[in-house]
Amino acid sequence: MTDERACTDSSCEILVSPIPRVRPRSLAVRRQPARRKVTFIDSGKPNSDRILALAQRALEDRGIEVGAPLRKLRASRLMDGELLARAAADDGLVVLGVND
Repeated sequence: MTDERACTDSSCEILVSPIPRVRPRSLAVRRQPARRKVTFIDSGKPNSDRILALAQRALEDRGIEVGAPLRKLRASRLMDGELLARAAADDGLVVLGVND
């Protein structure tokens, strides 16, 4: 890269920088959900089903639609690809509800 000022947060090179700069792909993010709806992801932690049920009732009392919770197999595992795809396809707000 030839640039008179190739500066980053950690260094500033003058004229020529041999360090390749990776540019991340752009990411489209919605600032507001397309629908007034909340879907919880149940991590499978103890009592998470009870906590999410209370949150669901509180939201429904305020007139907010709540989708069926998406459930992880175990709290200690990452979300699998299918569950992640279902969460990404949701047109409301997705909340990972119960954590430490």
